[in-house]
Amino acid sequence: MNFSDRIPDDAPIAVVLIEQEGCGACEEFHPVFVGIAEPYATEGLPILRLEANTPDPTAQAFLAKHAVRATPTVLLVPRWAYAVKLEGPQPPLALRQALDWANNMHRVGTGQAPRWWQT
Repeated sequence: MNFSDRIPDDAPIAVVLIEQEGCGACEEFHPVFVGIAEPYATEGLPILRLEANTPDPTAQAFLAKHAVRATPTVLLVPRWAYAVKLEGPQPPLALRQALDWANNMHRVGTGQAPRWWQT
């Protein structure tokens, strides 16, 4: 799976996987996350990976803003709302539900979602 290198400017939402080098839980969770997230990324949902120990001040400010204190963490970051944070390894069902929610928000924001209220 190819992770985006940044959140696109026009993205209504993005998913950020925060991991840390040498984190055993991250190593176990990563393939589970990739297996579940790959179809969403293929559909266009922006998914990024962020290394928690990066020295990049912009990345560290992002982590501080979202109070990331544990890895792995998955953040669902809408453009105009508060982020949803899933700390620690998540069961596949919870991860699918979170990614479904994010993908639906993404599709509505990009005009790709069905206009159910117009039928």
